[in-house]
Amino acid sequence: MLHLSAEKPRARGFTLVHQKVTLDVDLATGLLSGLTELTLTPTTLDLKVIYVHFRQGRVKSVVLTAPHLEEAAGGLRPPLPAKTAYAHNDPVAMIALSDPKDVHAYPEAKRRAYSAFAESEEGELAVHVEDGMVERQRREGQTEAERRAEARAEYEHEAERQGLMIMADASAGKKDDKVVIEYKPLVLRIEFEVAAGGEGLAMLGVGKGVEDWHAPHIYTSPTTPDAARCWLPCVDNLWERCTWELDFIVPRRWVEASTESTSKRRKGKGRARAQAGDEGLPVTVAASGELIEHVRLSGSCDYAAPS
Repeated sequence: MLHLSAEKPRARGFTLVHQKVTLDVDLATGLLSGLTELTLTPTTLDLKVIYVHFRQGRVKSVVLTAPHLEEAAGGLRPPLPAKTAYAHNDPVAMIALSDPKDVHAYPEAKRRAYSAFAESEEGELAVHVEDGMVERQRREGQTEAERRAEARAEYEHEAERQGLMIMADASAGKKDDKVVIEYKPLVLRIEFEVAAGGEGLAMLGVGKGVEDWHAPHIYTSPTTPDAARCWLPCVDNLWERCTWELDFIVPRRWVEASTESTSKRRKGKGRARAQAGDEGLPVTVAASGELIEHVRLSGSCDYAAPS
């Protein structure tokens, strides 16, 4: 479950329309390698930076594309840019106290925590938008009045950018309804990885040694109100919603080597899994939503844990 920030939306300069997430889950190490694709619609021509929430993970690459520019290239898809300029800064991860054992350092910790959370509310990941990527969405079949209204809106917007004042025409009579200028969508692709065991992403039976008798499993947990950003890049706000598509890549079965840890898990003091023999245990993915497709790759999809 995604637990999002409850703060009112701020003017980000774009609206998130759809997000697709692909996660490759490594049960042996608790590492999640993912690729997320965010489809967003700009709300202003002045969009220069896209802010996305992402905490306690590592960003491997970022690519921002404009599908309308690809379509304009004679129907041929040009090669994607090698990379897009971005900056990833996690203020919460940089909170440090001069003396953590000193009880009098609590006010200092409180101030630094409030400052870090306020700074990260805008977004820990900043992605640069190249000039010319944001374009207006031209509608067909417009009336003359609609074209004049849009031209007026463009003129007012440009005047506001230049710091000019527009005098209202008193003889114009009733003012036209406000015109909403639409822009063509952009696609933001982010490759990332995050380790389970921190905020928002818990794990059991993974790298815990002999004493952990649980069967290996990884699951999301609402340890913080903004836990969603702790395991994937997203717009982590309750008021900024979109449709989602989640893809999980997992091994078909889990087979462990015969170790002391394996024996404890098979016994489990009456609570852990029963012994599954050489065939191992089937790996299951549980998520909220409608199952669209289940693909089983050919060949051996079993995963053998290192001994």
